[in-house]
Amino acid sequence: MKKYLFPMILLVAVGLISTTTEKEQRSATGDRIVSTMKMNGEEVVLELPEVLDNYTEIDIPDHYAFYEEFADPSNPGVEVTDAGATLGRVLFYDRNLSKNRTVSCGSCHIQENGFADPNTFSEGFDGVKGHRNALGIADIGFNFYPTLLWDEREADLETMVLMPLQDGKEMGITLDELLERVNESDYYPDLFATAFGDSEITNQRIANAMAQFLSSFKVVNTELDQAIANNNQADWPQQLLEGRDLFVSHCFSCHSTIVPQAEADALVPSLPFFESLIGPHNTGLYLEYGEDQGLGNHTASPADNGVFKTPSLKNVALTAPYMHDGSLETLEDVIDFYSDEVQPHPNSTFNSQPYYSPLDLPQPFVGFDLGDDEKAALLAFMETFTDHSFIEDPKFSDPFRTVMTTDSESLVNSSLNVFPNPMSVSATIQMDDASKKIYTVRLMDASGKVVFDQLADDSSFTLERGSLPSGMYMMKIWTDDGISTQKMMIE
Repeated sequence: MKKYLFPMILLVAVGLISTTTEKEQRSATGDRIVSTMKMNGEEVVLELPEVLDNYTEIDIPDHYAFYEEFADPSNPGVEVTDAGATLGRVLFYDRNLSKNRTVSCGSCHIQENGFADPNTFSEGFDGVKGHRNALGIADIGFNFYPTLLWDEREADLETMVLMPLQDGKEMGITLDELLERVNESDYYPDLFATAFGDSEITNQRIANAMAQFLSSFKVVNTELDQAIANNNQADWPQQLLEGRDLFVSHCFSCHSTIVPQAEADALVPSLPFFESLIGPHNTGLYLEYGEDQGLGNHTASPADNGVFKTPSLKNVALTAPYMHDGSLETLEDVIDFYSDEVQPHPNSTFNSQPYYSPLDLPQPFVGFDLGDDEKAALLAFMETFTDHSFIEDPKFSDPFRTVMTTDSESLVNSSLNVFPNPMSVSATIQMDDASKKIYTVRLMDASGKVVFDQLADDSSFTLERGSLPSGMYMMKIWTDDGISTQKMMIE
């Protein structure tokens, strides 16, 4: 039987000296292998650096200094330590903490997508979809506005991180089951002892560690940040300068600091970023919002119907689809919406403003009416909000690595077809028997890192290449006939 082993995996799986203890083993990247386990039928290793990653001494550029005046001294937030955030990272990505050990927090908040979900609605542990698009959390460490979630029903980060674990559509376990799962794992006692001084495991400590990890998410190295820090915005091409001016004149009132407008106009070249510090909004996405009224569902106030959290725009070019229901597929769609498609909902933020009224009286607002060149300029400026160093930083990545096995389940399933292989743009995965289903498709790169993991519920599935680089991958597919593993070449 042909063995599907990559050279780097050989270093992990068979290249280790037999007399070395498990905690002294090293992965192909040099990280310490903390534990090897079975997770949902796969052999998985937990890899962490020998020296703790730095989550505390983040280099915050000087142009963020004025944010400190908005910090609430009575609510200092979560104190972050390197050991605590490391533990939080493991908890964030641990699929053992869902009902059937198939999903983690990181399944819906994906690093390369700005810790958002590229799917319109996220699928939970049993394939049931939610009714909202997963809110991007890439800049949650700079969340100065005190509430969380799309409907702003929670203000405490440590409380919020436990909510998806207990949600029946998301991860589906109880707090008692959470304690049981963490206690049964061999890798947590040492991590808790390092983070908290002893190995006692409690739900409060679990919540605190996860909150520490999220609190370290501070996106401060975007192209815009670099331009401000280097004082070279004036050297930008004219399109970017026009896009910046359009953003300030059209978008700044919602995605802004709370400095007075005259002061903001003077600060435009040096504004650090356009955060939401001024609360939620009804954007006029719909005239009727149906069952999901956002904040209105929480407060029962008609004035809050259709009101949703205004998210940070850090890494916004990566977080598609957009809006609370994922109804706008691209950033171009978002710009088109605000230009031409805003609905005059009575609670719309725009309806309280005297836009385009010669009498300075509130008028129904139906969009900014941007031209094609203006739309392109605004898009180009918003693409400077991406921090590539953050989305590629390994200390925020999944520390669990799948080891490709050579047992019987690695045999190519004769009832399953994958074509074309090699692929360039997409490939179809098809069951011969249309009455049988494909349930999960997972793609791993040469190091064993999971680079694609999606639930399915049909006899066929289309695998899109997306941004995956060329090379050899291992594809693992769960079907009614069992688990099939085969190589996939991307040209």
